[in-house]
Amino acid sequence: ELTTTVRKETSRLEAWEAGTPDYLGADSFDNIKKAMEESLLKQ
Repeated sequence: ELTTTVRKETSRLEAWEAGTPDYLGADSFDNIKKAMEESLLKQ
């Protein structure tokens, strides 16, 4: 299961770097904003 998660994250990163992020899914603005807010709250 961990290997599957790592593969999915690697695929997402490769797609992002290739200029084809998943705008409607995991890479949507709302998800990115949420991750940034959570990161800022941890500091």
